[in-house]
Order: sequence, then C-alpha cells, then structure tokens
Amino acid sequence: MEPTWKQRLRQKGFYHDDRKLQDFFIDDSNLNNDFSHIFQISQKGQLVINHVINVSNKLYSRGGKSGEGYIDIKEVLNLLSSINDHYPHFYTEEERVLLFQNANNIQQRMRVKVSAAYLKHALNIPANAKHPNPILPKIEEIKDITGENDPSNQNRFSFIPGLLHKYEMLLAYVSINCSSHCKYCYRLDLFSGISDKEKANMLQVASYIKTFNSLIDKVKQEDSYWDEKTRIWVHKKSGEALFHIREILFSGGDPMNLPNSTLIRYMVLTAEAGIKTIRIGTKELVFNPDRFDDDFWNALDLFHKYYNDVRIEFVGHYVHPYELIDAKTNAQGEYEYDIYAEYHVRENIKPVLNAMNERRTWIGHINQFPIIAGINDSPDVLRLLMYWTNRLSITMHNIYACREIFGHKYFRQENTIDVQYKLVEQAKLGLSGIENHGRLIMSTEYGKMEVIGFEKNSVLLRINRFMHGKKYDNSLIKIDLNKLKPEQKFY
Repeated sequence: MEPTWKQRLRQKGFYHDDRKLQDFFIDDSNLNNDFSHIFQISQKGQLVINHVINVSNKLYSRGGKSGEGYIDIKEVLNLLSSINDHYPHFYTEEERVLLFQNANNIQQRMRVKVSAAYLKHALNIPANAKHPNPILPKIEEIKDITGENDPSNQNRFSFIPGLLHKYEMLLAYVSINCSSHCKYCYRLDLFSGISDKEKANMLQVASYIKTFNSLIDKVKQEDSYWDEKTRIWVHKKSGEALFHIREILFSGGDPMNLPNSTLIRYMVLTAEAGIKTIRIGTKELVFNPDRFDDDFWNALDLFHKYYNDVRIEFVGHYVHPYELIDAKTNAQGEYEYDIYAEYHVRENIKPVLNAMNERRTWIGHINQFPIIAGINDSPDVLRLLMYWTNRLSITMHNIYACREIFGHKYFRQENTIDVQYKLVEQAKLGLSGIENHGRLIMSTEYGKMEVIGFEKNSVLLRINRFMHGKKYDNSLIKIDLNKLKPEQKFY
C-alpha cells in the first residue's frame, strides 16, 4: 500500500513517478549510459596536482597523542579532570562517573573527538561559566537513541557509491574524518557504517558528471520538449528539467581533513568534468584554524590560476556565536548575548577570515546550521550568531530543523517546527535586512521545505527545493496542527 504522505503529494501534483531521470538513462539501451569509464586528467591538471604534492603538501596536527585530536570519551574525561580550578569544569563528579560507566554506549552512538584548538577555545571562559558545548557529550544523549539509519533516505539518490544526486547539483563524501565530532552530527551513519554509505571514488564521480552532461545534450536533441512557461528543456518521459551538473558539494566528514594534494586533485577532477562551483562543507575554521596556512592558500591560488572560471564556496556549520567570538559571561557565569556589546573575534581565526575575504571575487563563505536544544534554541543566541556572521562577511544560508538521527529526541526535545519557526523569527528582531537572512528549512526525502509562517495553529510550508530540480506552481503546503492526535507533534 502506498504511504499516506506519498498519496498527499500525488494529490497535490508534487509526485508522479518513483523513477528519476538517471533511472531512464540507465534503463534506456539507446543511450550511452556507462557511468564507470575511466576519467583522464589533462596535462594542465596533472601539473597543478604535482606542484601541490611537491611544494604545498604536509600533515596537519589536531593535537592529542596521535595528532588526530583527543579521541574517545575516556581520554577526553581524563584530560578535563586534570585541568586546574582556574578553568571551567564541564562535568560534576557524578556526571563524570556516569559517562565513564556508559562510555561504550556513548562511543557507539557517536564517537567522541575534540581537537586541541577547539578545546582550548572552549576553556577560554570564566571557571563558573555554564558552557553549552556542542562537542562534549551528555549522559542524556543515550537515554533514547531511537532514530533512522539514513535520515531523509539519502541512499535512494546515490547512483554510484559515495555520491548523491538529489537536486540539480551533486554531493560527494570525500572524507570520513573530522577534527572534532559534533554530538548531533547528521552524518553519524557515515561514521558508524549503519547505512552502508562510503567514501566516493572521485575518478568515478568525474566520469558520472561527464557522462550525465553528455546524456543531457543527447536527450535534449532526441527526447525532450521546450517548455514555454519555464523557458527550459524538459525530458518527455520523466518530466524533469534538463540541466547540466555544474555544482558539487564536497562533504563527509570534513574535506579540510584531506591533504592539500588530495583536495586539489578532487577539485581538478570535478573542474575538468564540467563543474563551475565547488562547495567545501567544513567546520575546520573553528575546529583547527591552523589548517588554513600559507601552503593551503598557495595551493588554492594555483588552482584558481588554471581554473579561474570555478568558484569556491566554504560552507561552515557554526552553531553558536561563541565558536567565532570570545565569550562574555555575567557574575553568575551565565552567557550574555547582546548585539550592542563589544566582542572580540577569536585571534586564531582572524588570519583565515582575512585570507578568504581577500579572495572574495572567487571565494565565498557561507554558514548553515541546525537548531539544537540546549545549544542555540534561544532567540538571543540565534540573533547574535546571525549578527556576527554578517559582520565577518559570512553569508547566512539555512537554519535546519533537527533530523531523525539516532538520539534526536535529546537534541530536539520540545522544539517542534512551530516553536523553531518562532525562535528564528524572534531572533530577527533588532536585525537589519542584510543581517536577518536565516530561514528555517526542513530536510525531507523529497526535498527541502521552507517554513514560512504560522497562523491559527497551522504551519505554512513552501517547497524550497524539490528533488531532481522540479518546481511546481502549487508549492504551498498547510499543516493543520489541530488534526494531530494528542500524542503527536510536528517535528
């Protein structure tokens, strides 16, 4: 039987066929549909890669015994317990004992890892501060670890291992490593292996891009029609718009954990396959800012010299303003969030921000993040974060509702969609039009839903991005909360 949600989408005209454009390409014997042929890097591309290998390549330390940061909850707890009383204590003795006793369960849900730079900044607050730390675990996280193996069913849109093609752009898992591990990580299934996701073979990804774009050209000539209303070519069988792939998101894990030579090689491969925008999803600016050293910028400048039509977008995941600026607390140790107060930008991220901003004609810097209970679910926290990202020339993109990861109930708590929408709108009070660009987004299997309003106990949603780049005239959905059962909540 067809699920109710799918029936509703079909009734509204949002959903017609389970098959995607790629499925037609694979099934159609008349098309050259081999996505696995070997991609050849040009002589120019090999020159760039070899130069980076010989001149701008090195290992980057994140602290700890192995250079990978402080790994495992027990190592982190032992480190924190050795710190003197001039620093804040993140755990009571009772909490520490419970965490030790439940260490295996904590590690199984999401492995604990903290970089030296991030921990040093976290400790740069008064000893009595109540610290809402997004990295250090709490025992409550494992009281209910229900959730989905693969939130939003992303594997449905993976046509080759490690690559997602859900929208008009691609997402590639280029790394399965981060300098620190966020407790609420939306990709914890990639780290744990429970969803069979794996790292992408970027030669295969480049072949996919090249082949797909060639097939688009072929289908435009043989099996499409020109839609006068939207002014685009449309595939006759699937009804999908025929667009070339021109953008890719390097994700994981954190791509900035890769050596310079590997990162540049992946950039060269995708640029030569036809990509014009490369997004690098990273939190390394706050986890390990020394990673952005002269060797890295020299490598990036060399890439830009030879591929100057490719734009780079660093997509940060800064969930709290005090990841970017030094904290302020009152006499009781409570954090203060005031857009009119004087704050200081973290010293070790200033050179990175300056280097990015010097290259603004071809490098962008974006922030997107989820609302996490106990971390940023307060209007003043969100307001200060939006204000300071704008001050630092970081473009505010999306604010996400918490996904159905394992343990999501702790990270979401009572923040239903209507509550989160009100938080975001309240946070915009006092901000100007260029400062208040955050929008609340729900990530679903069939696309991104933007929450645009709340009235008479109903939530209004708009289709922000639908799968396969489709767009519909009737893009508004109204959720009547009065129709929910007493035990139900709209998350």
